[in-house]
Amino acid sequence: MATIRNALLHNGDDDKDHNPLTLSDEQILEEIYETHVHSDVKFDVESLFILVDNIHKRSTQIVDGVVQVEHLHI
Repeated sequence: MATIRNALLHNGDDDKDHNPLTLSDEQILEEIYETHVHSDVKFDVESLFILVDNIHKRSTQIVDGVVQVEHLHI
């Protein structure tokens, strides 16, 4: 089975097995589990949450600023 990465790099349109959009849900889940699920790897969940929360807050502030500026020009 082709991996999603290989499917994205594949240039030929003739082979449907290499197109990630034609993979079944089961095949996609299998690819995700093969590359992302590692039961022996531990990480600091709290730090990850803080990082994602900071990114979310700052991106929201940026979008809010852009929207406010656009309203001023209307």
